[in-house]
Amino acid sequence: MLIVAMIALGTAENGQLSVEGLQHLSGQMTSLYEVVRWFVYLWLISGIVLLVRFLMRIFGRR
Repeated sequence: MLIVAMIALGTAENGQLSVEGLQHLSGQMTSLYEVVRWFVYLWLISGIVLLVRFLMRIFGRR
């Protein structure tokens, strides 16, 4: 997310962002989103697995 913010702020004109100023980056941002989306899904799945394992250990001892 920091990289996207840096890219967006790098295109600012006179310190202001506008939709028109960012429009030429739409293709790059869309392809970046498609790649990053799968890493986020994997991260969420691993978090859920770790949470389930943690809860099973906590409640399995009683």
